[in-house]
Amino acid sequence: MFSAEDQNAIEEFFKGTQSVAEKTISGEFHLRLLPANPIPELSSGKVNIKIVIPAAYPQYESPQAFFVDEQLWIFPHVRMDDGKICPPDSRKWLENPTFKAFLEYLNEFLKKAAENNLETNEDYYELPQFPAVKPLHLIFVEESPQNWISRTESTLGLFSYFLENQLIRICRFDIVPKSLGAGERSGIYIWFKIEPVLRYKRPPIYFRELAELLKGEGLSFESLVREGIKLLPEKKFVVILGFPIKRTNGGQVNDIHWQSFSIDISSYYHIVRKQRKKNKKKKVDYELAVSDYKNEIENSKIEYFKSHDCSQRFLYSRIGGRSSVNNCVLFGCGAIGSHLSVFLAKSGIARMIVCDHETIEAGNLCRHALSFSSVGKPKVSEMVRVLKDINPWGDFSFALADILDLTVDSKDMRRFLEYDLWVDAGLPVKASLCLVDFAKKHSKRMVSAFITNKARFLIIAISGKNSSPDINEILTQMRIYMSSSDDNDLKKCLALLESPEKDIGIRPNTGCYFMTFEASEARMSAATSIIYSCLNELCGDAFDKGRYLIYGYDDEHFTYKRILDSVV
Repeated sequence: MFSAEDQNAIEEFFKGTQSVAEKTISGEFHLRLLPANPIPELSSGKVNIKIVIPAAYPQYESPQAFFVDEQLWIFPHVRMDDGKICPPDSRKWLENPTFKAFLEYLNEFLKKAAENNLETNEDYYELPQFPAVKPLHLIFVEESPQNWISRTESTLGLFSYFLENQLIRICRFDIVPKSLGAGERSGIYIWFKIEPVLRYKRPPIYFRELAELLKGEGLSFESLVREGIKLLPEKKFVVILGFPIKRTNGGQVNDIHWQSFSIDISSYYHIVRKQRKKNKKKKVDYELAVSDYKNEIENSKIEYFKSHDCSQRFLYSRIGGRSSVNNCVLFGCGAIGSHLSVFLAKSGIARMIVCDHETIEAGNLCRHALSFSSVGKPKVSEMVRVLKDINPWGDFSFALADILDLTVDSKDMRRFLEYDLWVDAGLPVKASLCLVDFAKKHSKRMVSAFITNKARFLIIAISGKNSSPDINEILTQMRIYMSSSDDNDLKKCLALLESPEKDIGIRPNTGCYFMTFEASEARMSAATSIIYSCLNELCGDAFDKGRYLIYGYDDEHFTYKRILDSVV
C-alpha cells in the first residue's frame, strides 16, 4: 500500500512509534519543527494520531486523521464528536495523492494549531462544532438578529416553542409560563454575548464545561436548573444557546446562531425525595438538592440536537430574497397548479389558498407534484399538507370547491376576496370563464396560464390592475394579433388553438384546454417555472397594465423561448 517514499515519511514523522494495522496507522506524530511559542497543548511537539485509510484511497479520497486524546478536540477544523481533522483540499490532494503528501499536510496543520493560527481574518467564520447526538430537530427563529446582537450582557430566560414531528419551532422569548397558548411549550434560552467556547473552538461538551461558561458570563448552572424546575410538570426541558456570528473571522458580527439540547432533571426529584425521607418532618433544602444534582451530572455529556438555521432571512437570502407575490389564490391543482404551488411555497409566499374539487388519481402522478400515498384523496388537502412541510411559516389553506358552484356570497368566495392575486392554473374552459367574470366583478387582478397539446406552446395572460383589462379582453387582443402575424411559430400556435385535435375542450374565440394532453412532468415543470417567473416579475405594483405572453418549445435547444410579449 505504501511506496518506499511513503515509508520513509512515516518513519520521519512517527519516529518508530507507529502501529500499522489493516487500513489504520496509530502512533505519536512528531512535528518537524516546533514554532517558537507553541500553545501549551502542543508544546511537546508530539501528539497521538490515528490515521484511517479509506476504501477510495488514493484515487479519490485522502487518508483521514483523528486526535486520539479528547482534550485536543478543541481546534478549528476538528470535529468535536470524534476528533477528526479536516482533510486536505480535494483538488490539491488529486495533484499529489501520496501518503507522504498527506503527512506533510498533517505536519503543516499541527504547526498552525501550535501557533494558534488555524483561523485567519480572511477565512470564512466556522461555527463551533457542537457534537449532535439527536438528529431531526430543526430550530426556526424569526427574531431580528440586531435585537440580540445589541445586548451587552449574557442573559438567561424563558422561551416558548411548538414541537411537531420532531421539529422545534421557536415562538416567543422572555415569556411568562402562564401565558402559553394552545400547543405551546416552554423552555430556557441562554444568550451568550460572545461565542460559547472554552478554549480555541471547543464548545461545552460536558455539563461541567457549560457551568464554567455560565460562571464566566455572570450566570450560573444552578439558576438554569432552578428555572427548569419551574417548568412543571416537565422533567426534561429544552435549552437553546444563542450567540452572535459573522461572515468572516475578521468581519463584523452580523447574525446569530441557536443551538439546542435537553436537560433531564428526573434525578433532581429523586434527590429531593431522598431528602424528604431522610429528614422526615424537616424542610427540604432545595439549594442543596440543586447542588447535588449539579455534582451528579457534571461529567455527563450534553445531548445536543442537530440544529439548523431555518429562519426565513437565511433561507431566502440564497435565492435573492422572498417572492414579490405575497398572497394569491391558486385555482386548479393539476399538473400546472401543483408545481406552481410548490414554487411559490419555496419562494416564501406568505399566504395562499389552493382551490380544486377533484381527487388525485393514479394517472395524474406522471406529472403531478403529489405521490401514490395521496391517491384517492382530495388534491387540495394533500397539496396543502406538502406545502406546510416545505414552508412552515406560510399560511396555506385549501378550498374543496368547484368554481362553477361558487356564488358571490358563498363562504369560499368571501375567503378568496381577501387575496390580492387570483391565478388560473390551467382550469377547464367553463371554470376559467366563470373565474374571469368573478375577477372582473370584484376588480381582482388575475393571471391565466394554459398550454397546447404536448406542451408545445405556453400561453400566459395577465389582467391589468383591478382586472382592467380583464383576461377575456386580453386573450381576444392576442388572437387578433396572431391572426394577422406572419410569424411561423405564432401560426402553428394559432392552428392548435383554432383546429383542436382529439380530447381538446375549446376556449371560445381565445384558446383551448387539453383534457388529456400529452406532456411529461419535466416539460410541465419547465413551463410552470416560466409561469412562476411571470408572477414574480410582472405582477408587482410596477406593472399595472394587461399583458399576454406566448412561449414555444424549442426542440433543438431543449427549452422554451418567448415568441410573443405584448402589453395591452
